[in-house]
Amino acid sequence: MKERYVRRPTLGERIKNSGLHSVYNWKTEHGRGRSCMLLNSVFAGLAGQFSGSVFYSAFLLAYGFDLSEINVLLFVPYITTFLYLFSPALLERFKKRKAVLAVARLVVHTINILGITLLPMLFAKDENGNIIDKSTMTVAFVVIIMTANAINALFSQGYSAWHANFLTDDIRADYFTSSQCINAMVYVAVFLVSLFADSLKETSDYIPFLTAMRFVAYGLAIIDILFLLIPKEYEYPKTVDKPKIKYVFTLPFKNKKFLMTIAIIVMVTFATNIHAGYIDSFIIKEIKARVGFLRSVGLEFLALSRAS
Repeated sequence: MKERYVRRPTLGERIKNSGLHSVYNWKTEHGRGRSCMLLNSVFAGLAGQFSGSVFYSAFLLAYGFDLSEINVLLFVPYITTFLYLFSPALLERFKKRKAVLAVARLVVHTINILGITLLPMLFAKDENGNIIDKSTMTVAFVVIIMTANAINALFSQGYSAWHANFLTDDIRADYFTSSQCINAMVYVAVFLVSLFADSLKETSDYIPFLTAMRFVAYGLAIIDILFLLIPKEYEYPKTVDKPKIKYVFTLPFKNKKFLMTIAIIVMVTFATNIHAGYIDSFIIKEIKARVGFLRSVGLEFLALSRAS
């Protein structure tokens, strides 16, 4: 008896019939918005990893910064966090925020990635490539880091209010589950790049490579901004007719659930970040661990957390 042939669905058909198609569908406004959010998180994640985290610590150590100086630079962003309080009062003055948010994000990336990358090139170095006047450069680093983080604190929260429209109750869980799995690939890419960086550590190409990765990060950050310009911007609900600074300090205290949530976030953030940046520099300099090793630990932790 002749065996009946059964056509297998193509990859495109399988994706279309899967749950992912309903989450990331470019034919609908909400699906297009979620797709751009996903692409944004991927490119922003790559840019953040290549310009921050272990690569940032390695970049500073390569220019001769000691652990105490690095600790100061890693602490600076937290100084500007109080400005998040004024973000709602500022953003509610704009009926349309897409262009404002994009320009602010571009300025932040330019200062935080490109500015930090180019700054060491302006200072004289000794025969080993270390900065001679590190105290002045440390002050310059503090100024540009504080400026970038201040702008970020005032404007970055605007994306949350905008993108919340795309995460309806019926799709929110699927979006976060799928996006976390897809974003895990970012850590795989960073791990592979870190292995290549380790192979150059004892050569004269090490600093140029770390510098080049920061330029790559800046390019990825620009792509990230372009994707954020695509989703439709909806009208923002106003909490008050005329936003005032005093409401920043009064309205939150009228919401008990909000205060309890913030208390938990503060404790978790404090416990997580009190050593997060410093530990990378310490392990690289004192224990002589390689960047690839630290990335492999992070990748393993990510795999275990996803498996659980």
